[in-house]
Amino acid sequence: MSKLTKFRALARWRSVLQRSANLHAVLRSWFGVLFLGDASAKRLHFSDDADGVELRNGELFVPSEWLAVPLVRPAPTRPREVVDAYLPKTAFLKRHIRFPASALRQRQAVATLDLTRGTPFGPGEVVWCLSEPERDGDTTVASQWVLRRTDLEIIKRNLASAGFALRHILVEGVRSAPIDADDMGAARRSTRRWRRLNAGLAVATCLLLLSNWLYPSMRQYQELGPATAELERVRISAVELQKELKKRRVSAEEQKALLDVTLGRPRLSETLRELTVALPDEVWISDLELNDSGLLVAGETAASAADLVIALARSRTFTDPHLSGPVSATASGGERFQLSLGIAVAR
Repeated sequence: MSKLTKFRALARWRSVLQRSANLHAVLRSWFGVLFLGDASAKRLHFSDDADGVELRNGELFVPSEWLAVPLVRPAPTRPREVVDAYLPKTAFLKRHIRFPASALRQRQAVATLDLTRGTPFGPGEVVWCLSEPERDGDTTVASQWVLRRTDLEIIKRNLASAGFALRHILVEGVRSAPIDADDMGAARRSTRRWRRLNAGLAVATCLLLLSNWLYPSMRQYQELGPATAELERVRISAVELQKELKKRRVSAEEQKALLDVTLGRPRLSETLRELTVALPDEVWISDLELNDSGLLVAGETAASAADLVIALARSRTFTDPHLSGPVSATASGGERFQLSLGIAVAR
């Protein structure tokens, strides 16, 4: 990159920074006027070709003689307008002050000490401001613009006689902090009133926003008490219902088991009918017992008891027929027996 290109880039960045600084100053002034009650002030310049007070492009111009020659006309009782006066550089005593890098933040105190030691003026005899510091090798250099209070009083009286209240003194064409002229007693009282009013409105607005933000939570918290009690009641009711459901489930299982036993066990009438069909005609039954294991049959047969067991074994209704007691002969030539039968199909 050539030196010319670097120079152009540097100049472009300086222009951007200058515009940013101007925009910041405008926004700061606008915010102060709108929210802090600061008085809006017009720019006032001293010009050699001005004949009295002139308005040019929204800015005021007054003769340069007002810088040193007091006007003889009386000042109005109430200023018409607040101004910031831009004094030419020739009205100030310019001094150069070097700051080490470690003392840059304390440059105001360093400049005050250097002014006391390097000039015959005391701190109460002059007002001054510092320009923006610039780097110079390992140190920083700033210009101190000094104005005598006697000259400031002449400028204030001349502007007051023209109906202007002086707010700030600035150096024409120099970026520096403004010098407070302290000539705005009524305006400052009004500023304090506006700031208090704005502070009160800001606090009221914050409280209103806070209340609007907290009101739903407070309302929900108030409604949460009955809802919590209702939830607890529903929870207790649910536990009771769960216990009742468990009892009913157990009762239903018991009823089901009872029905299964009742409906599934063999019926005596049907068992007798099947037994009657399965026994031969020469068999006579004297005792019949139905239990969980099956049938216990006692009686007499004109034939053999063993043949009876064989005949019952062919039946599909009864299972495992066998003699469960002693077999004895009867007077008629038959046999007395006792049989045990299992039931194959429950009806």
